[in-house]
Amino acid sequence: MATITRYVDPDATGAGTGVDWTNAYTSLSAYEAAETITNGTDDGVVWCRSSAGTADTTTAAFGTWDCNSLTIQAASGDEAVASGWDVSRYRLDPSTGSGIEINVPASGDYYVIGLQVRGATAGESCIEIINGTGVLYIQSCYGYTTVSGVQGFNCNSSTTGDMHVRNSIVYSTVGGGGSEGIIFDACGTGTAYNCVVYGFEDGIEMDATASGVTVRNCAVFNNTDDIDDVTGATITHCATDDGDGTSGVTAPTWANVFEDAANGDFRLKATDTSLTDAGTPLNGIFTDSINGVDRGTSNWDIGAYEYAGGVDTPILVPTGPLR
Repeated sequence: MATITRYVDPDATGAGTGVDWTNAYTSLSAYEAAETITNGTDDGVVWCRSSAGTADTTTAAFGTWDCNSLTIQAASGDEAVASGWDVSRYRLDPSTGSGIEINVPASGDYYVIGLQVRGATAGESCIEIINGTGVLYIQSCYGYTTVSGVQGFNCNSSTTGDMHVRNSIVYSTVGGGGSEGIIFDACGTGTAYNCVVYGFEDGIEMDATASGVTVRNCAVFNNTDDIDDVTGATITHCATDDGDGTSGVTAPTWANVFEDAANGDFRLKATDTSLTDAGTPLNGIFTDSINGVDRGTSNWDIGAYEYAGGVDTPILVPTGPLR
């Protein structure tokens, strides 16, 4: 087993071999085409940055991979931030289609960490796992769309794998059109922990065959239906407009809770404590947040963002995937 590390920078001007920042691939799609792992044992790691602010504008479709694991991660300083879509940082912003598609015939663990990813076409997704029995982890990411009918983070009906979304935000400016923020369509198991979902027809949607889903510590609001749940799903300690689940927070004054939710800024305000310590700890699974605060062992804040004693801290994400 080997770990193969490569680099992506749309502003790189070197040889395009991906072996270092100077010679980085200029798109995640170019990395996928050149570095496909098919031996079932190697680990792929690809770091992404935008050194001069240029967007990566090509859908990254991982179609024939068979690896032990693949980690796609934003480099330090280019991570997604809770304050909104940041055009100075690395972002996967295609003109059409999905952002990242993982369409693999085999198993494997796939991690997307700290990325900004936009879905551009109705019926497509920001990040989607389509086939196979693999497991997709989405950590500290910002999914974004301005197009009606775009899905956010999607475990497609063709896969029997799992999807786990943590400390992530998915935000639509338009909603409707059959759009869902986080979709557990036919997965084996799925979790949405400490996420924010805003502006969709269904905020979190579960198919009847996706009963093994747990939604916890999430803020899901300004959707036509916040959580479209099925029998067998577990929903606890969430904040919604609809009063979904148990031990939750129903319809706080959202303008007082977040800095500017309507424009995609989901940092918690220090002046409103509706979501502060209203979540439940998930120690042993993870303890981080999208803004780099360790959530500790007592009650957590609801949503992707965590205040540390009311004090904001610089953006950080984990140095590696959370197992």
